[in-house]
Amino acid sequence: MTTTVAIVGHGYWGPNLLRNYMELPGVNVKWICDKRSEALDKACLRYPSLQATTEFSDVLDDDAVEAVVIATPISTHHPLGMAALAAGKHTFIEKPMAASAAQAAELVKLAETKGL
Repeated sequence: MTTTVAIVGHGYWGPNLLRNYMELPGVNVKWICDKRSEALDKACLRYPSLQATTEFSDVLDDDAVEAVVIATPISTHHPLGMAALAAGKHTFIEKPMAASAAQAAELVKLAETKGL
């Protein structure tokens, strides 16, 4: 069984997470998503099989994507995480999970509600 994953953010931690997920057995990294086209170009140069997008909605709209890895600036962790969970995607958020304990608790509650 293979899990299809999208990596969101290819800045500081994103390249490391992308490399690690690409090497995991049973994982298919389908998407790389970043607002910066030069970051996408760099990722696709190393991993030509990736689909690249600047639009997070492309990742969420892809029914094949089962899990989303978020490695973006902290201020975006909560809204991106909430959107991914609401779309029914298993979600990994690079630390810190959110900018506040209240935001983190909201993410956990939605994940529990959705069974993710």
